Amino acid sequence: RKGSMASVGEEFASYSRTDARKMNAARDHGQRQMVAAVQSVERMKEPEVQVRRSRSSTIRWFQAVVAHPAFDIFFAAIVGLNTIFMGVDAELQLADQLDQGESVALTVTRRVFTAAFTVELV
Repeated sequence: RKGSMASVGEEFASYSRTDARKMNAARDHGQRQMVAAVQSVERMKEPEVQVRRSRSSTIRWFQAVVAHPAFDIFFAAIVGLNTIFMGVDAELQLADQLDQGESVALTVTRRVFTAAFTVELV
């Protein structure tokens, strides 16, 4: 029995050594591939990071403006004024009281409101 146990142990030991060598080789190869992949990703990101750094202060400024309560109050007032303007515009059109001077003023006012809402969306 001792002989058979020794041979089983030796087979197991030789299998473990071979297996360990294969695992080490695979691990080393995998680590080299991982390092190469990380380096290539870092190289790809370098210009992007530089662009982000140059724009980050601008983006932070816009985020601060939009997050400020005055921004909401201002555009709430714009919505209210636009509502009043649309009512006046509709009444004038129904009453057919538009002449050329008012028409230009109404057109300009419509465009100002459109520009304000576009700025808000952006």
